[in-house]
Amino acid sequence: GKDPNSTLGKLFRSRFRVSHARFEKLVAITRSWVLAGGKPMIPEPADSSDRRFVPLELKLLGVLRLLALGTTFDAMAELGLFSNKTIQPFFHKWCEQFAKDQYPRWCYPPKTQAEIDETIGIYGKCGFPGCFGSIDVVHVAWGRCSAGEYHAYCGKEGYPTVAYEVEVDHIRRISAEGRGQPGARNDKAIVRLDQLVLTVKEGRLYGDVGFMVRTVSGLKTIKGLYMITDGGYHKWRCLQSTDKHASLEAAVLFSKRMESVRKDVECVFGILKKRFTLLSSHIQLQTIEEIDSGFFTCCTLHNMLLADDGWDQRHKDINFWTSAYVDTDVAALVDHLLSTTNDSNLNTAPSVDYSSMGRLPDACGPEVETVVEREQAYSDLRNDLIENFRLQYAAGEVLWLK
Repeated sequence: GKDPNSTLGKLFRSRFRVSHARFEKLVAITRSWVLAGGKPMIPEPADSSDRRFVPLELKLLGVLRLLALGTTFDAMAELGLFSNKTIQPFFHKWCEQFAKDQYPRWCYPPKTQAEIDETIGIYGKCGFPGCFGSIDVVHVAWGRCSAGEYHAYCGKEGYPTVAYEVEVDHIRRISAEGRGQPGARNDKAIVRLDQLVLTVKEGRLYGDVGFMVRTVSGLKTIKGLYMITDGGYHKWRCLQSTDKHASLEAAVLFSKRMESVRKDVECVFGILKKRFTLLSSHIQLQTIEEIDSGFFTCCTLHNMLLADDGWDQRHKDINFWTSAYVDTDVAALVDHLLSTTNDSNLNTAPSVDYSSMGRLPDACGPEVETVVEREQAYSDLRNDLIENFRLQYAAGEVLWLK
């Protein structure tokens, strides 16, 4: 099964979600973990013929299979012909160390200037210069939530969940996510605890990074990057969102395109839950720390697979880009916009947020904050982006990554 294109290679990938080559790398990584004093973290027998020890490869296959199927430890023990007491502690120890060791190496926002230029360059082709990712919250059902924590973790879903705020870029690479939060909290409350968003909001990260936008009078330089979100977030400058209540034609066109690009993060959620069934089932881990380790492990493996499959390099191939657009409604709207010389379309009026009007507290969770903060800089940047998108679209330079 070492050939990924062979029948056995495809079967191995289907069952364990990674190729055999990646599996061998995971084994090597596991053997490299040592404790203080040089003692291996995962003990193995000195004599390979000592059958009292379960081979590391077999236990690691059990971990990958459990992540893929979301089954119980007892089922994995039955398949691997070892005891439940062998696979359960190994699973927790391996996921904890793997997330601690590999997650920072694979899941991080752009750091170097080259990485920043590459990321915002991709979004610039899509019509959103200065954007470095999409952000949203995903809920993981928690089947073993204790009665004492039920009230805090049961929200609009009707059952206990753990919420993770995830940031991804346009090639569906996970850049960052925060620790698990109680599922009864809404997006506005969770984002206040997101260190990545807060550092960008305060200008400590990407605050001095400039990008160019088009205006009717020429190019304009703006400093400070941003992310795109849905309408459930605060109107902070660093969080540019769609507006389903937009009535002005230029704003409608802009929001329609943003909704399309923002689906990156939704697609990643679907990929994660289909690839690692542990996240789509009512997870049976007992503590938030164990769920965090499992979730971060799945995110790290997701980014590894993007690299293994070459998906993280697709944007460098011109064949994966297209300028064709089949939405006739938007095409007609663009023609109408270009036929008018009234620039008042760009002066978008502040949208009204109705989420806090007449809203009752969640039946299964505590009442959470619904007040929407709006920064003046949010509207200023949004107006510039709308004007840039209209002009960029008119020039036929808005592209789509297949």
